[in-house]
Parts: sequence; structure tokens; C-alpha cells
Amino acid sequence: MVQHLINIVEDKTYIKVIGNLVFSNVGQESQNSNTNYRKLLLPWNTRLRIAKQIISASIFEYVESHADQFETIVDPKIFEEVGGDEQVLQQLHDFLQLALSCTQYEIERRPYMTDVARELVRIDDFSLRPSVRKAERESSFLKNGSMLLEDFIASCDGKSSPIHTYSADELVKATDNFDPSCLISEDSFFQLFRGFLDDGSVLIKKYFQGPWPIEVEVTSMASHDIIILMQMSTHKNVLKLLGCCLEFSIPALVLEYVAKGVLDHHGCLGDTESLPRKTRMLIAKKVANALAYLHIAFSRPIIHRDLNPTCIFLDDDYFPKLSNFSLSITIPPQQLHVEDDVKGTYRYADPTYMATGYITEKQIFIALVLPIAYMFQKGGKREIILG
Repeated sequence: MVQHLINIVEDKTYIKVIGNLVFSNVGQESQNSNTNYRKLLLPWNTRLRIAKQIISASIFEYVESHADQFETIVDPKIFEEVGGDEQVLQQLHDFLQLALSCTQYEIERRPYMTDVARELVRIDDFSLRPSVRKAERESSFLKNGSMLLEDFIASCDGKSSPIHTYSADELVKATDNFDPSCLISEDSFFQLFRGFLDDGSVLIKKYFQGPWPIEVEVTSMASHDIIILMQMSTHKNVLKLLGCCLEFSIPALVLEYVAKGVLDHHGCLGDTESLPRKTRMLIAKKVANALAYLHIAFSRPIIHRDLNPTCIFLDDDYFPKLSNFSLSITIPPQQLHVEDDVKGTYRYADPTYMATGYITEKQIFIALVLPIAYMFQKGGKREIILG
């Protein structure tokens, strides 16, 4: 399916149409045999926005028309694992339908994160609990949604978590002066190192320094990361913040170490074999749990804005931990959206957000679908193009 999506975008006739829309010399006077007229000159950024929306709509139309062909999408190893179990096959089908609903071109038709988290719980519970008990739980969710909120609050214990302040010397020593051999992963704005502090392993997140305008922006990102992690650090599905160092020009973070490491951009653990179906479902459910908590547990909804597989760590039991809140943004009270410069990882960004700069609780959810969908794809390491 992904290759078909790429073909849609790479089709020469299609590209010609989009190219004419974006780059044609529109606005000059033209004549025909009957009348004179002047074409409307559209700004190039308006043309680009229209082109993105056309591409997004075309891809969604293709995905929707092929939604029932999930046998061609799902990793064959999952089918080997499942065998002929019709109930589990239905579970996979429901998951893909949920993913499709979250990529709806019209924002109003997309579910809220709380609805998605609830649906993932339902899908994951499918065939695992007595139907009567499942019906009772679903009824409770539909009645007032309090059960889900209580689970989120319980996972955080309702307490703040004080953090330790480390010196620059401590972090330099812990990483052997940030030696490349300690490097675990790298992003456009930071590097993540494994270090040793207090006789234990930790993760040390060090942001890149740059010229003054960039440094101001990156310092703001690091501050966002620390502030939100302080509020979320007791949540079971969030990477725990142990402390920070304010002695560098840009604050550095000290985080808990998790044994399995971080997912790559394809949703895999390096070159290891693909993750089992139940592990993938666990990742989807728990990450949705953390994101929903961000949306509903505070006075203003907090939107992650840069969710991608490299934000997800796995511990010894393959339990996911969400991280990297540096680009998070809050939605003001009494508002349904906030407008800001477009930021985040392009391949996971919502096309509507990229075109308008409007951030809502629904728009950003597409970022959860794509990383998890990666892990369900045949062949594993393929790229989904959306917008």
C-alpha cells in the first residue's frame, strides 16, 4: 500500500498538475475570441497550501478505498503469530480502522485523544475479558468518562516530583566528556548519551549550542522539556526526569535509563527482528494513555507536537516510555486551537497543521497513528507519506 501512495505522489501527470498550480506564471492578462479577462494572482504560499491539501486528500481517498485489504498491509509475521484466530484478526482490523479514522482529511471527523485511548483499551481487551465485563466497562466510559480519567490520575499519584541539580563536571565525567562511544541517539537539536551517575546508568540529553537566535529558541525548547517532564515524571508511561544541569549554556537533562533503548524512525529497535503484535498494541495503548493525560489532566490541554518513534523508549518488559516534550504547546482557555509556527518532524506532521499552523487536540493525533502504523507495515521499514 505504501508503495502505491508513493506512486500517487510520484506520478508524472499528477506532479505536473501540482507543479503548474504552485509554480505557473498566473496573473498575466490573457485573451480569447470573446472577452478579455485577468486571472487571479494567488500568492505562492497559498498555492503550496492548496497543493498539500490536494495531495493529502488524494492519499486519504486511496487509503480509505483500500481499508478492507489489510492483509496486504500488515506484517506477514503477525499473521504467522496469529494463525487463523478470527477474534485476533478482528482486533487487527479494528486497530487499522481506528488508524484510518485518525487520518480523516476533515478535522471534525477525527476522534479526540481520550476517545482513541478508550478505543485502544477496548481493542486490546477484545477476547481477553468476559463480554459482560467488557460491556460494563464500555458503558462506564460512555456514561461519564471518569474511569479513564481516574486511571490517568492514579498512574501519576497526584504528586509532584522534585528533581536533582547536577553540575557540568558530573555530567562530563559521567559520559567521559560526551564521548561518541556513549552516544545513543541524535536529533536535530540534541544528542542523547548513556552516562553513569551514583553507581547506575542514566540518559543524559544535551542540546546543541548555536548562534544567538538559535540558542534562544533551543533554550526555550529545553525549558519546555524540563517543565513538562516535571509535571509528568510520575506517570508510568513517561520517561522519568531525574534532574538537570543549568551550568551549560543550554540546560541538559538527566533521565532514567531504560534497557531496551529507543525506537528508530521505522518503529524498530535497531536491526533486531520485528516486535510481536501484543508488544505493538501495548505501545499504542500506553502512548495514547500518556498523550490523553497531557490533554485532560491540566488546566490547559498540552499538545506534544513532535511525536515520532524516536520519542518512545522501551524498558526490559517492552513497556513504553514517552519522552521529548521540547516542542509541546498549550491551548489557551476557552479556545479550541492555537496558532503557531509549524514545528515538528515532517513525516509525522498533520498536513492541515502544516498548511495552517493551527494546533488542535485532534490534528496532532495523526502523529500517534503513523509511528504505530509503521510497526504494523509489511516489511517494517517503509515510509508513510501523508501531506
